[in-house]
Amino acid sequence: MKGSAIVVGGGPAGYSAALRLRRGGMDVTLIEKDDLGGTCVNRGCIPTRSYLQSIKVRDQMRCCITDESSSLCLRPQAMRRQAEAKIQKLSFGIEYVLRKSKVSVEKGEVCRIGDRSVELSDGRRLECDVLLIATGSAAKVPTGWDGCRIFDGEELLTLKNLPDSITVVGAGVFGTEMSVILRALGVQVRLIEKEQSILPGWDEDIRRTMENYLRAEGIEIACGETEKQNSGNVVFCCGRKPVFPCPVEQTEENRQWIFVIGDASGGPMTADRAMAEGRATAERILGIGKTPQLGPSARCIFTPLEAATTGCTAGPGLREGYVETGNTASGGIFNCFRGFVKAVVEEKTHIIRGFHIVSFAASEIIQIGQMAAAQEMTAEAFCSMVFPHPTEGELLQDAVRRAL
Repeated sequence: MKGSAIVVGGGPAGYSAALRLRRGGMDVTLIEKDDLGGTCVNRGCIPTRSYLQSIKVRDQMRCCITDESSSLCLRPQAMRRQAEAKIQKLSFGIEYVLRKSKVSVEKGEVCRIGDRSVELSDGRRLECDVLLIATGSAAKVPTGWDGCRIFDGEELLTLKNLPDSITVVGAGVFGTEMSVILRALGVQVRLIEKEQSILPGWDEDIRRTMENYLRAEGIEIACGETEKQNSGNVVFCCGRKPVFPCPVEQTEENRQWIFVIGDASGGPMTADRAMAEGRATAERILGIGKTPQLGPSARCIFTPLEAATTGCTAGPGLREGYVETGNTASGGIFNCFRGFVKAVVEEKTHIIRGFHIVSFAASEIIQIGQMAAAQEMTAEAFCSMVFPHPTEGELLQDAVRRAL
């Protein structure tokens, strides 16, 4: 399909879709009211992981210091300056690639969507053949927390004016990572979760191992609680909700030229999923792809002791293979003595169905398991490959072997 497209939102879904549409020959205009990169680059994934990486390096260095009088102190503003440099570089890089690809980048805010057109708050009116809404999401803010001082999670990530103590509400991925960052910077953290365990929906062994890790770091954990009174300082990490530039009437005609992608679509609100959906939707518009059918995804927690999961958990007709990192070469090298790799394999066919990992580099090796599960590899085929030694990737093979 040739013609023109407008993409509203310059986050992962928006810029990925814009670039794919442009490569397909369409005239593309991308509208962004803030900085390119969206929440991921500017206020979410990038600063969060930058801080966690600093903490991980600090923890690894401590293992090399024998002088007990030596200390490695984290400096919040130095960490923030380092993160800001990465944010600026990535945001500039996105803009550079868009402009080099001849995507027109416009600064502005959409206030009205008309008949194959949009109006901006400054009075401009832009026409298009297709419109992609990629305006992202915002944090959910529960009600009923009267008397508490509410902190914004994105503001906390500036690492300015941190409180002495805080209650983190929601023990999912972001709540877990936020708790580790704040605790490493000296804040007393109480992490509460309304479900009966942290990381609801994750593998049971991951939940138990990560809970032990958090407690060892000095984080107080309270599950099955909805306490709202006398909580003092509070930050909410309990999910996100889609954001739209303005009301959009979902008529049959609109469905033919308006596409909602990324977090705004209400699906899994992760940057990797948003980028994949942006590209897939663009290909559908170009007529070279069907309705987006995304493959298996993986979830990661980037704390110094990382966790990652993909595919199935244990169930009828499935076997588990389990390897502890503490008794392995890579576990010794990375000082990772309380992690594990678990493989899930079909009993009859030996097809690999999932992996669940807690390790030093779980986020970097989960892709191996993700591809194996997506390709429905058999355990025998997976174990016939020769993985480099000593690496954490070897542990996936060891876990699969133990499932046979």
